[in-house]
Amino acid sequence: MVGVVGIASISLSLLGGALEKRYNLPTTMIFGQLALLLALFWIAVRGLDFRSTLRICPIGSDIVGWSMLVGIIFWPVVAGTSALLDRWLSVVGPGPQIPKPTNLRDSVIYAVTIILLAPLTEEPIFRGIVLRGWSRRGPTLGLVVTSVLFAAFHIELPALIPLTFFGIGLGLLVQRSNSLYSSVVAHMSYNVVGTLYLVIPRLRRTPDGWIIAAGAIALPLIIVVLRWFTRRFPAPTSELPPPEKSSGFWAVFSLLVVLGFYLLTAISIRFAPALAGH
Repeated sequence: MVGVVGIASISLSLLGGALEKRYNLPTTMIFGQLALLLALFWIAVRGLDFRSTLRICPIGSDIVGWSMLVGIIFWPVVAGTSALLDRWLSVVGPGPQIPKPTNLRDSVIYAVTIILLAPLTEEPIFRGIVLRGWSRRGPTLGLVVTSVLFAAFHIELPALIPLTFFGIGLGLLVQRSNSLYSSVVAHMSYNVVGTLYLVIPRLRRTPDGWIIAAGAIALPLIIVVLRWFTRRFPAPTSELPPPEKSSGFWAVFSLLVVLGFYLLTAISIRFAPALAGH
């Protein structure tokens, strides 16, 4: 299974996500890179093959195209659903304001961090280490657990459900293509759209209602796209990891610890401005 070092990697990633909301993006990447180093150390200690464990396999242009399409369509789904859920949570009070770039230098830092560093740091951990580890207890369970942990990393209460859905889409890409590159391409494409929305002031002023409407339109579209993709690329059964035969107690315990940390952190960050206003 994921093991102690793997859980430490995820915990550091979660801490990095919390610091991102409190401070800045480079802080997150420091913790994300530490998490990735720990994950790679775990692979070395276990004597596993890096390429097969992380699914470092080449992909064709057709997989690249499908991955880009999935990433681009998913952005309005996640953004729109998050905006809608944030409206409901705003009944209690406003959430924290995400810092936005104010000059060219900040915009470049945001772009490099979000488009390049974030996918290259997160994907080997979640769709590489965690997905493969939990898939030993079943491909579906591995897909769901990995996606929930991926959503938890971002420490955004309104985005928990849509990011879990996005994580499932990324996991499906990896399972069907048997390559981590597919999820990296999709994640980068998703983040390109999000970065443009963040660094271009005119796009930043887009009303939430428009984003929610775009998400409602994109939701059935992404379901159709994922359905077409899974039909065209069946799961390679020969690449499934060997089933895990040991007790699942420590795996479940570690999972609950990480998710408990997420809930406490996400709730405190989301409602801290509201509590401070009382």
